[in-house]
Amino acid sequence: MVTSTECTVAKKIFVGNLPYEADANQLLAWFRRNGFPPENVNLSVDVLSGHPRGYGFVEMNERVAARCVMACNGQDFLGRTLIVNEAPPRSPRSPRRTGTRTSRASS
Repeated sequence: MVTSTECTVAKKIFVGNLPYEADANQLLAWFRRNGFPPENVNLSVDVLSGHPRGYGFVEMNERVAARCVMACNGQDFLGRTLIVNEAPPRSPRSPRRTGTRTSRASS
C-alpha cells in the first residue's frame, strides 16, 4: 500500500540568467546549500554549437518548490542574479516528419 507521504510529485522549476560557464553540478550544490535539494538538474544546451543557453530546469518535491522559488529568485549564483520561477507545463508539440526531403527542380 502506498501512502500519501510516499507518493510525492516532482515540480519543475525554471532557472534563468545562468552564467554560461556554470554546470549542473554547481547548480545542484547551490540549491542544496540553500536548503532546496533538487531531484534532477537539466541545463539547456544549443543543439548545433553545444554551448550553454543560460537557463535550465530543476525538479524538486512539490511541497518545497514554492518556497524555493520565493527564496531563490533574485539570488546571486556565480556573479549573476538568478531568475527562478515555476516552469509552465510543456505545450504539446506536433510530430516531427521523417523521411527524406525531395527538392523541386526549377523549370
